[in-house]
Amino acid sequence: MENTYRLKIKIGQHEFEAEGPAQIVQEQFESFKQLVSTMPVQQAPQAQNPPQEPENPVTMPQEESYGELDVSQLSKIMKKEGRLVSLTVRAKSIEDACLLVIYGQRALRGMELTTGGEIMDGLTATGGMSVARVDRLLEKLGREGDVIVTGTRRSKRYRLTNSGFAKAQRVASDLLTTVV
Repeated sequence: MENTYRLKIKIGQHEFEAEGPAQIVQEQFESFKQLVSTMPVQQAPQAQNPPQEPENPVTMPQEESYGELDVSQLSKIMKKEGRLVSLTVRAKSIEDACLLVIYGQRALRGMELTTGGEIMDGLTATGGMSVARVDRLLEKLGREGDVIVTGTRRSKRYRLTNSGFAKAQRVASDLLTTVV
């Protein structure tokens, strides 16, 4: 339809959406504005008394917190050359090295999604670790819940999950303790 007019607007918590002839939509919008302006403003209820702690609180053991490591710390265990991020310290396993390369891509290059080629190049440049097919290793990490795999075939991209990110930070922190 050539003379169709569409209007969608949100005023506070109220939404208006209409489509049709311009005059009808404008009339409906004017009615909506009048209706909204006459309604009282609702505010979030405020607590009268702050919640009190129980007498015998049960404490849950908390995981050790590893804050975001900065680039100066990471440069002690990895290096960036163009699109290549490689480790300068040997990781305990190929899986840890893979997580660290993905973590390095994110931290040093700002790349949330990384290609398999970039990861493979990083592992090869690190040296001492032989992996013929990085895609199978990344699929395994995906099944374990550390990496999210997106795309198909040659257009696959990889990124760390929250648990994979925390695991990579733990591994990086452990490696940082071995470096002076």
